[in-house]
Amino acid sequence: MKFSGMRDPQTNVPLIEIETTDGRLVDLYNENYLRCVVRRGDDLTFEFDSWPDRTVRTSLQFRGARDLRTSQPDDWHPGEAEQIEHLLVRGKGPWRRIVFKAGGLEYEFNSAELRFVVELAPVDAD
Repeated sequence: MKFSGMRDPQTNVPLIEIETTDGRLVDLYNENYLRCVVRRGDDLTFEFDSWPDRTVRTSLQFRGARDLRTSQPDDWHPGEAEQIEHLLVRGKGPWRRIVFKAGGLEYEFNSAELRFVVELAPVDAD
């Protein structure tokens, strides 16, 4: 798997922070909330807004996502929709390489590339 916009993450360790290529840490658990999950073709993207100011938008973009399995616990509550638990990148083996617990759901899949994008959020035209 190729990693872009981020340093190669530790494998088999639940992550809540992503380290950018310039050494900044982005805390997805404490400083961001999940805005949406988008599946487009073979791309799977998780978009986040910074909390509480919403000035920064980040995304985890999984390119070439395949073998996707999503599960939702029986006791899921809508209040979980903006939260993440962790991202796990597994080492190579007979299992799915990515496990991401986000929005109260568990996503398991393989991916050719993980791109981490940090950008300024668009200004609302209120």
